[in-house]
Amino acid sequence: MASNPNVRRTASVVAVLASIISTSVALAEVEYRWTQTYGQGTTEAAIQSKDGSSLHIYCAEGGDGFAGVILLGLGSKLKGNHLLQVVVDGRSTQVGLENGTMKGGWREGNNEIFSLVRALLNTKAKSFTAELPDLGLSEVFSTLNVRDALTFANPNTHKRDWIVSSCLARM
Repeated sequence: MASNPNVRRTASVVAVLASIISTSVALAEVEYRWTQTYGQGTTEAAIQSKDGSSLHIYCAEGGDGFAGVILLGLGSKLKGNHLLQVVVDGRSTQVGLENGTMKGGWREGNNEIFSLVRALLNTKAKSFTAELPDLGLSEVFSTLNVRDALTFANPNTHKRDWIVSSCLARM
């Protein structure tokens, strides 16, 4: 029966379909995690969406010691001033962007960063949405590993502090 051409053809089709399905499942399981990096006096937490956009929250400890938010991909289309709404657990935190970037250093800007970081650290949801309402754009991002990326082990207090704490404390 194995020599029957119909059986061999059916077996080949089944093998190809199994291969496609297993590849599709593997691609669907790609996890987009928050990461933390440090370089040249700046600590940064970042997440990439499945569509290639990324959201970065940083603290530049040298110089002015400012914190900020950068939206890339979705935000690369930005010119001028726009309002970024980050919706976490059904609540919106708003951050003003100029050309895709928000740099803190003044009370209102630091409050926006503080609110955003607090919302992300407190969520139990698996994702959140970043929206640019005036452009009708939105992107969904994962919260996987967000607590590890937005905090660090403080050797002085032996507790976890926010990566933006030292920048926000200066104001």
